Amino acid sequence: MATVSQFFSDENACNLAMKMELASIFEEPLLPMTYGDGVLVTANGVQICYRLIFEGTKELCATNAEPTLQASLYYHGYWSQIDSKKIRDQCCYPSYMLVIAGPWICLLRGIYIDKVIIEPLTDLISLIPKLGDGSQVSQISQFLAALKIAMNRLNNYYRNLQLNYFSTYQDKNNNRIGFKYIHPLTEDIQSPIWKAIANNRSIVINENLQNGFMMIVMDYVDGDPLTTQKINTMSHNNRKIVMKDMEKAVAALHEQNIVFGDLRNLNILVTRKGTILVDFEWCGRHSIDIYPVTMSTEIPWPQGANPGALLMQAHDVHWLQVIKHDLNLLLQ
Repeated sequence: MATVSQFFSDENACNLAMKMELASIFEEPLLPMTYGDGVLVTANGVQICYRLIFEGTKELCATNAEPTLQASLYYHGYWSQIDSKKIRDQCCYPSYMLVIAGPWICLLRGIYIDKVIIEPLTDLISLIPKLGDGSQVSQISQFLAALKIAMNRLNNYYRNLQLNYFSTYQDKNNNRIGFKYIHPLTEDIQSPIWKAIANNRSIVINENLQNGFMMIVMDYVDGDPLTTQKINTMSHNNRKIVMKDMEKAVAALHEQNIVFGDLRNLNILVTRKGTILVDFEWCGRHSIDIYPVTMSTEIPWPQGANPGALLMQAHDVHWLQVIKHDLNLLLQ
């Protein structure tokens, strides 16, 4: 805090002073690199991994480049290099970006999945102590202490990085089944879906990354979503068969105390072998698990189906009535 309060004639002198202060906190030097004013790195035998990218300016608006954006570009520039492809498919390249602009400090984090994701972890925090208020000094101290712990953990992560794909799953008989990824089926980076091959059988791998790591394995099937256009081409008898398949599928889930959650037509697939449910991302235990807090509020969900609300089997029953209406079977 004393260092940022000083007057510096140029940015290099300011950054040098900042790097010396940070080096004493992290107990390791910030190295001069092409991408960043200073970098904490870990070498794991495959690549030099950036743990922290420091971007400093002597004033908040001292340059034409906004400092948090510049730090983000440094992250993107380094991890997008051709050499990084050695481990890109097996590591999301977590890094922190520490920005100090005059008397302000800000922390961001970045990961690289199919695309770069950067998000701020803090607002711009003032480093100027408030007269008679020791809480700010304590807050900054805790912030830097936590960041030091994060640097140590990230150092261990990169040193012990195992360069292996997820290439097996456990079936219902507890057998380990090997599979090979073929190609992605969606561009959703939070819940990527892949087509894969296991024992000469096409399967779908749904990797849910929102709450830790969960992998759902399903058979790959060709079919058509239950759109209005599809319904209009179906005979009355075929529509009754579709409805019966849906009722059986939901009943099977409810017997296991499971709620499907998002039982809209887009998650219903009509195939040659019958009608099936797809996209089990929202599935959860009745009256225990909850809806995603990011669910759209523009869709007419069942009563009580709100962001963060409990999953209820009654919601699936509501959707069955909607499906029956769409199939023109309500009066049957």
